[in-house]
Amino acid sequence: GIALDPMDITKFRYVEMVAELRSFTRAAEKLYISQPALTKSIAKLEAELGVKLFDRTITPVQLTYAGERYLAGMKNISAMRYQLCKELEDISNLRKERLIVGIPDTRSQRWLPKILAAFLKERPEVDLRIIEERSTGLLEQQLSQGVIDLAAIVPMTTAGLDYEVIYEEQLLLLASPKHPIFSDIDLSQVDLREKKLHYIKPERLQNQPYIAYTLEQGLRRAANQLFDRFAIHPHQVLEISNTSTARSLAKDNLGFILIPTNSVLTNKIKENEVVYCTITDPAMVRPVIVSYKWGQALSPAAQCFINIVKQIAISDPELRPHTFPVVHDFGD
Repeated sequence: GIALDPMDITKFRYVEMVAELRSFTRAAEKLYISQPALTKSIAKLEAELGVKLFDRTITPVQLTYAGERYLAGMKNISAMRYQLCKELEDISNLRKERLIVGIPDTRSQRWLPKILAAFLKERPEVDLRIIEERSTGLLEQQLSQGVIDLAAIVPMTTAGLDYEVIYEEQLLLLASPKHPIFSDIDLSQVDLREKKLHYIKPERLQNQPYIAYTLEQGLRRAANQLFDRFAIHPHQVLEISNTSTARSLAKDNLGFILIPTNSVLTNKIKENEVVYCTITDPAMVRPVIVSYKWGQALSPAAQCFINIVKQIAISDPELRPHTFPVVHDFGD
């Protein structure tokens, strides 16, 4: 039989990190252990399981089918273990109120300093824990499994979750002036320094180079909805998870991308290096929400957190949604 303690979270974390970074060396650095120690630990785990978790014959390394099943199973076990511990703590009634909030890492740097300062001033007795994730898909999964109490500042995508709307954000297309969608447009006559959306016909995107986000990201789903609406099929040249990298690649004319308006205001790209467009007028928008598990009663701390997010979203000039006007100056 398999001589494995299924609750060995350390081994699970090792496998998860290697799978995420697809490198034993980089995973070891992030885990603050030596690479030989990490390799030895995973090799020992594979021997105990009697299967190979990683295919080391290719670069970068990737999970085998057995590795995928192990990781999925351990995530379920981890979530069940967390839920059990939480229920037992609730029964014992020996702890102060705890709130676990997940937030996309693309928003956390701008939002968290303002939210946390206000929340901890209002509720200093609460044991607040923050989990930053690279995608809304992961946060939705953790919310459904009970790993987190709230998913904050995320676009609405998943059924089965309840939520409160914070605001609506405008979505736009960003592309290099050299992108072929502008091949018959004289951009020298257009002031690209202005923050406005240039309307283009949807069919201009047909079969044109496009940079997609990974499947678990909300922007990927929003883009798919937009393309389905107009029955267009851009040519996907690559798939990427980092929105900042996607902006840089779009600037360098690898393809167009879909991004929120507020991302334009915080990036380091010069205005005349890109063109901001829309294929709808008014421009497409999506709700940004704080979500929680369907049927789950919000604790006083959770409701306080949501109220503070709403207040900051309205009052802070850096965070409240910005709307770009749509102009028809390309002849479409």
